[in-house]
Amino acid sequence: RIPAGRKDLPTLPSHKTPLKGFYICGDFSFPGVGIPAAASSGAVTANTIMPITKHIQLLKKIQL
Repeated sequence: RIPAGRKDLPTLPSHKTPLKGFYICGDFSFPGVGIPAAASSGAVTANTIMPITKHIQLLKKIQL
């Protein structure tokens, strides 16, 4: 493992990749290391794929 905060390493990658329809998330992508950050990464990636307004519409549609 690489310790967080090292200045000699590039910043964490974003969720988008050069491959169409392929995204990354987890503790090695933005916002960073740890369970809360990995969960946030998944939420950011989901919102990148589909806006939050669409999420809400779908949740209402299935009555959740």
